[in-house]
Amino acid sequence: MQLDTIIDLVKAVPAFQGRVQGALQLARLQKQNQLPQVTPAAFVIPTGLTGGKVNSVTGLFAQTVGESVAVVIVIRTADDPRSARAVDPLSAVCWDVIHALSGIEMGGIDGQLQFRRGFLVSLADSAAVYQLDFDLQDQLRISR
Repeated sequence: MQLDTIIDLVKAVPAFQGRVQGALQLARLQKQNQLPQVTPAAFVIPTGLTGGKVNSVTGLFAQTVGESVAVVIVIRTADDPRSARAVDPLSAVCWDVIHALSGIEMGGIDGQLQFRRGFLVSLADSAAVYQLDFDLQDQLRISR
């Protein structure tokens, strides 16, 4: 999957103001037991590969392959009395990301990026952490 392309598309979401990073930056923050201080922020993380149906013919091995990527969104509420309305900005940012990525054709790949699911990861440290999962179907072709 072309993570740089996905990161660029998520960076274009106005709410993030460029605060979009990859998996290693999130790992570094987690190691320090921290979350971003300025939010909303997002992290684009490859989450896995899935093998599907195999079609073999003489001289060719073909298999459907799925790739998954997650966009983890962090929105801090702090001690803001308006924090009771934190779901509204979180929902808006989530939908902005879904609209930015869904249906995007990745160069050289047969499929389009598809939204799969979203779920709440955490409500700790005065922040809401929400994960959006996307899938891309492709086909592996190997001459034999």
